[in-house]
Amino acid sequence: MANEGDLIQFSIVGSDPDGDNLVIQYSSHDLPDNVEFNDRGDGSGTFAWQTDYDDEEEYTASFVLTDGDFRNVEQIFITIHNTNRSPEIVQGIDDVEFDEDTGPWEITRIDQVFRDPDGDDLEFSVEVNDPLSGGLDEATLLTISAQDNFNAPNGMQVIVTATDVLDSATSDTFLIVINSINDLPIAFNLFQPSDSAEVADYPTITFSWEESVDEVEDDNVTYSLVLIWNDEEHWLNDIDRTSDAVPREAMSFDPQQSTELTWYVFAYDSEDSVRSDQTFQLTVAPLSVRSYVDDIIPSKLTLGSIHPNPFNPCTNINFALPQLSYVRLSVMDASGRFLCVILSNQLSAGRHSVIWDANNLPNGIYLFVLDVDGEKQVTKGVLIR
Repeated sequence: MANEGDLIQFSIVGSDPDGDNLVIQYSSHDLPDNVEFNDRGDGSGTFAWQTDYDDEEEYTASFVLTDGDFRNVEQIFITIHNTNRSPEIVQGIDDVEFDEDTGPWEITRIDQVFRDPDGDDLEFSVEVNDPLSGGLDEATLLTISAQDNFNAPNGMQVIVTATDVLDSATSDTFLIVINSINDLPIAFNLFQPSDSAEVADYPTITFSWEESVDEVEDDNVTYSLVLIWNDEEHWLNDIDRTSDAVPREAMSFDPQQSTELTWYVFAYDSEDSVRSDQTFQLTVAPLSVRSYVDDIIPSKLTLGSIHPNPFNPCTNINFALPQLSYVRLSVMDASGRFLCVILSNQLSAGRHSVIWDANNLPNGIYLFVLDVDGEKQVTKGVLIR
């Protein structure tokens, strides 16, 4: 008995009591043609057969010894057992490279990577480490996914394995490199002056907007305020707060004429920028028309009533500061659960107004909390759609 793939070798030795020369003849009706038999001419011979992996069978080899007058026949029975061979890699998977947040990524069909030399059906599996995930569809297409904002510049190992019906397995390994890309600061809204407002504030007009942050890389965010009038862009760059005061005179080219102005803001991290969700229009009154209301510095901290109230979905929140202060304006629901920060910045003394958009929130009562240097005031509003 032997196994497929074995080399079978043995010798046949005969003798004649009269000392006659012997001849050995080999024959078989079922052994393949690659069997080699060599009669040495001295009453012995050698048999050699290199079996293949499709030779599982029972075979009979016949040997006839003769001295010319008499003959003797010997039969040897050979049994070849099946040898299971492991799956083979016919086309290994090369290392791959992608940018973060561009997946899921289709790699290759695994049934084109492996074959089974015995013709067995194969089962395939994928092994990856968190936060990667891998899967195979019905066509054995390998797809790799990663969590948002995940990168692996040094590569992560992916192991794919083919297993045959007798649990013999072969694996191939490759690296997936995920390059880091910069994530933009979050989207943000403009606050004041509101869209299509007419402004006569003097000596400055204060422009304010919602804070934008870099939630992923945590880079410092600065702003550029863009003012457009007379078809010319005017950029105020490297602003490290969410407001900026611009002199009225800078926005007037005729003291007797109003100025139609467009404004928006860019937020910058270390590499990229994002533009405010809105672009506002503004009419600046002629310099001959001046509102000195803001020239009167409030004597105390005041959080006024919101207007409109009820509102849908936007409302104005007005407050007054008696001095330069760090201001945090936040929103809670009726149960006191924190929802968001509308404003977190240092503001000058004077009267201020902020627009809040509740577009994604349900109807109900909302509390607006003004926190200035530890002193808090609360007002409420009702959202009705």
